[in-house]
Amino acid sequence: MEYDTKAHAGRQLVSFRTQLALCDVRPGYRLPGKVGYQGADKKGRHFDITIEYGERWISVIEKSNWLSWEQRKS
Repeated sequence: MEYDTKAHAGRQLVSFRTQLALCDVRPGYRLPGKVGYQGADKKGRHFDITIEYGERWISVIEKSNWLSWEQRKS
């Protein structure tokens, strides 16, 4: 997502990180312009979230193995 101002992007980044912390998801690594998170839901399904950011943009990428846990029984 691209934002009109650096301040707006900064507020959104803080909001994303706060929401993840409220869900008890903590950062696994921090690099300049990039923070990676790992977690599991109540069913034990694992996920990774990567937040990349610049002065006026934020990218959130989520990867999970949920499909392998949700296979239909035949």
